[in-house]
This record gives sequence, C-alpha cells and structure tokens, in this order.
Amino acid sequence: MDNRLIITRKQDCVKTYYFENDKLVTIHAEQTGNSILNNIYIGKVKNIVKNINAAFIEIQKEEKCYISLKELENPLICNTGHTAGSIVEGDEIVVQVVKDAMKTKDPSVSTNLSLSGTYIVVSYPNKKIGFSNKLSSYAKKELKKYMLPYIDSEFGYIVRTNAADLISENESEITDAKAALLEEKRRIFLQEIAELTVRLKEIIQISKTRKPFTRLYEAEPKYIQSLKNIKSNTLNKIVTDDSEIYYKMEQFLAEQQPDTLPKLSLYTDEMLSLTKLYRLETLLKEALDTKVWLKSGGYLIIEPTEALTVIDVNSGKNVSKKSDKETFFYTNQEAALEIARQLRLRNLSGIIVIDFINMTKQKEIDTIMKVLRDAVKKDSVKTNIIDMTALGLVEITRKKIEPSLKEQLTLQQGN
Repeated sequence: MDNRLIITRKQDCVKTYYFENDKLVTIHAEQTGNSILNNIYIGKVKNIVKNINAAFIEIQKEEKCYISLKELENPLICNTGHTAGSIVEGDEIVVQVVKDAMKTKDPSVSTNLSLSGTYIVVSYPNKKIGFSNKLSSYAKKELKKYMLPYIDSEFGYIVRTNAADLISENESEITDAKAALLEEKRRIFLQEIAELTVRLKEIIQISKTRKPFTRLYEAEPKYIQSLKNIKSNTLNKIVTDDSEIYYKMEQFLAEQQPDTLPKLSLYTDEMLSLTKLYRLETLLKEALDTKVWLKSGGYLIIEPTEALTVIDVNSGKNVSKKSDKETFFYTNQEAALEIARQLRLRNLSGIIVIDFINMTKQKEIDTIMKVLRDAVKKDSVKTNIIDMTALGLVEITRKKIEPSLKEQLTLQQGN
C-alpha cells in the first residue's frame, strides 16, 4: 500500500493530491482566502421566502447565503426580542457555511455549528452523541466509554472514523510499544474534545458582543482538512514543495498526529520539480478529460450537464478471447471500480446516471451493483447507489458540498 498526500503551491493556488495504492483519488484546488466553507459568521436575515420555505442570510455586504427553514435548528440570535427557534427579517444570527457556492447557486449555511478535529466533531446546538458508520461495532462499544462524561453536555459529539486508531481489537497482540502509542493517541483524543469544546464555547460567547458580518471562525486550509480526513495509519508519505505549508503541517502534526510527523517532508530539488516528479499536470489533465481509458481497452465517457452527470461504459478496444457477454461483464466490473474513483477525483455531485454495457443475467447485475456499492464506501462524501432502472441505467446521488474539480480550477483561472 502506497498512500501519499502531495501539496503544491503556484502563486496563490494550492493543490492537494491524494494517492491511494499509488493511484490518484482526490484533487483539491484552493485559492488562498477564496473558499468560505466551514467558516462561521454573524449573518443578517435579508429576506424570508415562504413559497420555497427558505431564507437568505447576508454574511458579508451583498454576499447572500441560502438556508432551508426546515433545517433551522434553534438559531443563535444575537439581537434580542424574538422567540427561540424562529427568525424574522433583520435578525442577526450565527451561521456556518456548509456548502460552497456552485455555478449560479449561493453558498448554503446552517445554524448548527460544528468544529472538526482528527478524531471528533463538536457541535451546537445539536447535543447528540454519534459515531461514524465506518467504525466497527466493537470500536463503537469501546469508544462509547470515553464519551460517557459528555452525555449531558450542552454540546454534541460525533466520533470520527479515525478514532478506530485508538482501539485494538486483538488485545493479545498488543506490545508495550503499541500500548504506549494507543495511550498517547487516547490522550490526544481527550485533549481534542476539550480544546474543540472550549473553542466552540468561545465562539458562542464572542458572538454576543460582535456586529453583523463578523467572521467568528475561519476554517483551516484544505490540506490540513485532508490530513484530518485520512486515517493516519494508512498514510505513508506527505510531501510539499512550499516551506510555509510545510511548517503549518509540521505544527499541526506535532500537536494532533505526532506518529504521522516523520512521514512529512519538504521537497527542495531545484533540478526536478515536485509537479514533474509525480506527473501532476498530466494527471490533472486526465482528471478533466471526457474519456477515461480502462486497462482492458474499454473506456468511460463522462459528461456533466446542468442537471446531472452521465457516465457511459463502452467495451472499446477490448479484444480478449472471451465471449462478448463475458467481455461486457468484466468491462462493467472494471468500470464500476473506476467510476467510484472518478466520482471522488472529479468531485462529481448531485445526480449521476451510469449506462453500463447491457447485461442479461440477474446474477451479473447483482455482482456489478455490489462491486459499485463496496467501492463507494471509501468515499468520505455521502454517496447513495439508488438502483438499476428498467432501462438498465444505474442512478447515484452524491452529496453536494464543494464545487467539482472543474469548477474549482475555473474559479482559480478567473482569479
């Protein structure tokens, strides 16, 4: 397994590339200070649109964000005189950006505030304690013991997938060195809970004395968020060619993931750039191409439209000696795995429709659907495989959080 995180900077644009098993699976392009995702502001209710059951909140002068009134959860109202749980035009409320602006759509905000760490997410006013669905039953049971003191807290907590690193499911295999490492990680876990709780409490307190349009919290850069989202014990190497990024990551790892710190390095070879060493420009170009070749000789055609993304599977140059039906089945299997990777790589979201090569046997259809469902489980963004329609089309929905890779790069070019 060779999992690498590569971060490069060109002028004000930082690109983060994540490789799994030596294969590129995600790219993020971030203009310094451009994204407002996860930032917390004191917003002002500009107007309430009853026919769509929504409101528009200004977080800066002339910068509006959308919020569904159905999702309005005990808003923290800074001006007095209104009943808790309701808002009126002119109200000053604390909101967090949960979706970046996409195409013609405004950013989306929520009144549920949250701060995310490596192991834990702390929230307010949501007071629930939850666990990542990717944690095993045993891990949830063991980690629940650490959460007992927080059951009646004024804050909510979600234990992230990374917390699996705190638990050993085979006690007999624990060496003294591993026991010491587990103990250190548990210390960091509890410290993270305490620090994020204090930070969120401070944000709430400060909001009472600040004016509208104040930014109460600025989210960390995307490369730091990437470190939090990757299981540290699966990461082999972190490389950057930018000294400022290196020192920020070094500080974060020293405090939050000390066992990962030795994997961080600053690339300084002036003869061969980091971009050329890892063929990053070539890989980026391939991630934007309409056609994606499969090893078998088949290929995908990926066509994003305004309403949805269409993915067509073709047998192409597949010249195996198998029968046509066998060839189609194995091409579809390969395509299912590649499609799951492309969803992450291009950050495709909304409705995705896949047209696999026709299959006549139900057993083959079930196999392809299982391969696809298992493959998307690696995705940190919520992805649902709906079903195969009567016309043989597979429907997928993937949660919209950030712009697609193509949109991110368009934004950088526009700036």
